Amino acid sequence: MITGDASDITQVAGVGAGALVTEMAKSTWESMRLGVARLFRRGGEENAPQELQLIDAARQRLVDSSERERGSVEDRLRNELMIQLGGIPATASGRGAGASAPG
Repeated sequence: MITGDASDITQVAGVGAGALVTEMAKSTWESMRLGVARLFRRGGEENAPQELQLIDAARQRLVDSSERERGSVEDRLRNELMIQLGGIPATASGRGAGASAPG
C-alpha cells in the first residue's frame, strides 16, 4: 500500500522522472534501462514490457530531437514519466516508486 499524500507521491515521481530523462541522453542508458525494467517488474506491473516500450520510445524521441527542441522534449518526457512512475504500485515491502519516504 502506498503511504503519504498525493503531493508526496507526485514529488517522488517527479524527481524520478527528472533523473530518468537526464540518464536517457547519456551513453550509460542501457544500464539504467535494466534498472527501470526491474522497477516495473518489482512493482508488480503486469504490463512491464509495454511500460518499457513506452520508456524506449520516449528515449528515442529525446535522442532524435534537435538541440533547439531538446528542452521542450525533456519537459514533456518528465511529465509523461512522472505519471508513469507515480502509477507503480508499492512492492510487498510497502515501498514502490510512488511510496513516500519515511517521515
